[in-house]
Amino acid sequence: MLSRPGAQSNASLGAGVGLRASHYRQFLMERPATGWLEVHTENFLDRAGWDWHVLQQLRRDYPVSLHGVGLGLGSVQGFSTDHLARVRALVERVEPVLVSEHLCWSAVADRQLNDLLPLTLNRAALDLLCARVTHVQDTLDRQLLIENVSSYVRFYADAMSETAFMAALARRTGCALLLDLNNLYVNQINHGEDALAAIATLAPGTVGEIHLAGHLVTPDLLIDHHGDTVAAPVWALYEAALTRFGPVPTLIEWDTDIPALAVLLGEAAKAAQIAARCASVTAALPARVRAIGSAAPLVAASPAVSPRAAAAGLAIGAGQIVSKTARVSEAASHGGISAVDLPDGSDRGVGKAIQRADGVDHAVVSAALSGEQQLFADALYGRAADPVHLFKGDRAAHRFSFYRGNLTATWNNILATTYPVVRELVGDEFFSALARAYGMAEPSGDPDLNRYGASFATFLAGFPHVAELPYLADMARLEWALHRVHYGADAIGIDAAALAVLAPENLDATRAQLHPACSAFASPWSVVALWQAHQDGGPSFPARLDLPSYALLARPDWQALVVPVKAGACAALAALAAGATVGAALDAAFDAEDELDVAAVFSQWIALALVAGFVAVTPPGHGPPC
Repeated sequence: MLSRPGAQSNASLGAGVGLRASHYRQFLMERPATGWLEVHTENFLDRAGWDWHVLQQLRRDYPVSLHGVGLGLGSVQGFSTDHLARVRALVERVEPVLVSEHLCWSAVADRQLNDLLPLTLNRAALDLLCARVTHVQDTLDRQLLIENVSSYVRFYADAMSETAFMAALARRTGCALLLDLNNLYVNQINHGEDALAAIATLAPGTVGEIHLAGHLVTPDLLIDHHGDTVAAPVWALYEAALTRFGPVPTLIEWDTDIPALAVLLGEAAKAAQIAARCASVTAALPARVRAIGSAAPLVAASPAVSPRAAAAGLAIGAGQIVSKTARVSEAASHGGISAVDLPDGSDRGVGKAIQRADGVDHAVVSAALSGEQQLFADALYGRAADPVHLFKGDRAAHRFSFYRGNLTATWNNILATTYPVVRELVGDEFFSALARAYGMAEPSGDPDLNRYGASFATFLAGFPHVAELPYLADMARLEWALHRVHYGADAIGIDAAALAVLAPENLDATRAQLHPACSAFASPWSVVALWQAHQDGGPSFPARLDLPSYALLARPDWQALVVPVKAGACAALAALAAGATVGAALDAAFDAEDELDVAAVFSQWIALALVAGFVAVTPPGHGPPC
């Protein structure tokens, strides 16, 4: 197997933290000490804007890891080669020390589910994952790390444990493993599994990274919400893992209720202290004893107890206790389903051989695996009965409902982030119902959730329950345009000197190259003023809503702006965006506004960095001779 850049030589990274937007400023100004930074791949795929600028600055001083949530490696249908191409472009630009993804599926043929849905752990799924991981590693020319996930259900069709599956995957593909110890512990409590036995299943040298995080304790199960400090039993598992695997890069994950950066750094410091202690103990042992210890099975964990007992502080896991109940504002659920593994010699419902660009290049594909992923997805959308006959346990229907709740929570959270003013206008409760109705009608089609919601304005325009708010669709249109300006490609605007050389007689023979992160907005309603009134420190609400409004959306520095303008300036930019010459754009501006101030229009082009350059247009009939 070819050697690839990857995880095996990164043991010296130590403990790091996830980079979150609320900590950008502190990292930029203080450069706090930490071993490395992890970022979510999907947040940087556009490679532009403020987020990208921050990452480019920090990667000069910190090793960076890319942690993906969108590939859905176990999806029989719906795997996005376009998304993989975007990931490859990002990897080439960032040159990360580690690249990781999850052992999950997340799509069917007609939609993305945007969740980490665990596979049925059988031979069909293993064959699929081996083909897919090999394809991704070949595409990236990098070793990939695969992370175990937490789950709410287990399947009758499972033929092996999750870590046994991962061990086989690593042997067959040469990938490394990202061992999430919190997920192991969550699954121990939820399913009565043995986290220490799971660690013992993995060979030393295959684990290239460890994740530590907090979880939420509920009466029914643990939820891997990444919203609290690491629990005592998970720290105990960390010591056991380091004893078996030696020094491994370790990441403190925190994704909900983000605290002060000092809290994350404190958790990372604790991980570093434990790692140092384990290393010193191991180093003191004779070499022969160290070799035996790294290969020997670990002591079995104490029997799992219910989450309710865990919350009460009873002995669990590796003989530790839960020190506190996690706080949560939103419970992120991970889970899933896959194929039934039929006995040898039986009809496996095998599909015909396929040769596809998504990496699935084996001779047969399990129709059961594909069909059951489709059944699971249809049940999430209420198009089929809950597939509880596939799940172990007597509370399968209740646990499956967590997946459906997570799907609707994702729609609500993503749309609320993109459309905050729409949400304020209709109220939280109605917006949640609106998000669910939209999600059911317009499923996600992209693994990148930053692209979800593009058709929301069109949906609102035809949604009868908001007919009494005729301006709402235009507000959504404005907020989507602003959202895309935030992610638009970077460019440098022209200066006054570049504009000064544009002779008046050449206006009709010159087109403008617009900054990719700009657009013109016009509405027959006072949407721009209404949007401004909802901003911190904004003006009063408009006295009338039935008046037209205009704006230029731009990103001259790093912040996306909404700049109110008159009709002429809006018409000029809209014409330029449609490919009109500068002269034609000014004509459109005069048509929209009789008393147009051309100098003011040109000044806005410069101040807002709307124009990145000019291109001469060859008049008809004046091309090169034949």
